[in-house]
Amino acid sequence: MVFLSCLPALAASALVCGSATEVLGRESGAVQGVVADVKIGRLEELVDNPQADRELADLLLVTYNERRRAEGIRNPPEQLAVTARITKALAGFSERHPKTKAALLAKYLIGEIVSQGLFGHSRDLCRACFQDLVVNYPKTKEATLAQLTLMRLSVEAMEVELGGRNGEDGTLREKLRQSGLRLREALKVALPVAEQVDRDPSPLMVAFRRAALLTPAPQFVAGFKLDIAVFSERLGERDVARKLYEEITHDYPRTAYAQSAKNRLQSMKIEDELEKQGEHVIEVW
Repeated sequence: MVFLSCLPALAASALVCGSATEVLGRESGAVQGVVADVKIGRLEELVDNPQADRELADLLLVTYNERRRAEGIRNPPEQLAVTARITKALAGFSERHPKTKAALLAKYLIGEIVSQGLFGHSRDLCRACFQDLVVNYPKTKEATLAQLTLMRLSVEAMEVELGGRNGEDGTLREKLRQSGLRLREALKVALPVAEQVDRDPSPLMVAFRRAALLTPAPQFVAGFKLDIAVFSERLGERDVARKLYEEITHDYPRTAYAQSAKNRLQSMKIEDELEKQGEHVIEVW
């Protein structure tokens, strides 16, 4: 059984050894090295390994707890140190079991965690990781999930760029709209993969769902549907979005997905009322 507590306590030592800037630089470099060094076997070499599955399942349970704890940390260096510990642990697992299917799952999760990091160049790092998955491990669930994250990062980057131009670049707005449409369709196509991941009852996949989605009752399908609804709303297809939000509240009651959908339905109702009163509050791509 592998525990992150067995690894160096980076958070504590980092805050004692240097300034916040020094710590961020050091931990960013550490994570960058981890992502660059994750090497696993070729697709045709990867095999099922029950022992590796059990080891990774144990590690992912701890990863879930560590990531949840990091959500409550307001100190960036300390939060980054937690990320560094997690990625190092997952990379260490991949080094011990490079020719297992579990190593491919660990590689994907490293990229996903890094994509949400606070350190510089985090998105470039995860892009390299995910592009490797898409190119060299095609038709796997990891490649499908990686492709979706790559598309999402591209949309988010365009949103930021458009916001920096006060939304006045018509060409960029149309590019964003087309990218949003492609991502929404890709999410729809990937729903069967999400269903496969959700239905897998193995301890490894149960632990993976929790570690990846950070919720006690994780559902990839519900998350995909919520994203489809959000993108439909941003694309101006409010009736489509409203129907999806209602389905999510009905199909996934008492979950974070249902609460998010309920919040959006309430916001849409308020926005519709304001629009009737002549206030322009609905922004679309």
